[in-house]
Amino acid sequence: MVLMGVDVGFGGAVAFVSSTDMSWHEVFDMPVIKVGTKKELDLSRLATIITRHGSDVSSYVESVSAMPRQGVASMFRFGMSYGVIQGMTSMAGHRLTLVKPRTWQASMLRDMSKDKGSSLLRAKQLFPDAELVTPRGRKLDGRSDALLIARYGQQKETGI
Repeated sequence: MVLMGVDVGFGGAVAFVSSTDMSWHEVFDMPVIKVGTKKELDLSRLATIITRHGSDVSSYVESVSAMPRQGVASMFRFGMSYGVIQGMTSMAGHRLTLVKPRTWQASMLRDMSKDKGSSLLRAKQLFPDAELVTPRGRKLDGRSDALLIARYGQQKETGI
């Protein structure tokens, strides 16, 4: 069985892990298209990513809510992507679990601070071959979070 983890948002990612092979993983940046000065979700690419392993997938999607000091327009777009991901996951026939950030972080970052640097370090420890930094050094924290959400789902479902 395959487990999918999703870090919601335009800077997020979608990751897949296996229920049996601890080293196997796939990770994809959230597909976006730049339209003028804004970004839009590339819905057809997102659907292709979500459906790539068929319907025998357990999906763990980060359960998000409004954040303090966020603008109304950006929160609307963030919420829209959250709803689109839930809808596509359900349409793909996946088993869907929403997981709060503090829940997966408490499990995956048990002995670490709950920040992006810790998430990147833990993902690199668990998935040493994962590309989590660009050649110019930009950290791809959406990928690390998506991988850790998927690994959280793997632990929940297999007890590993």
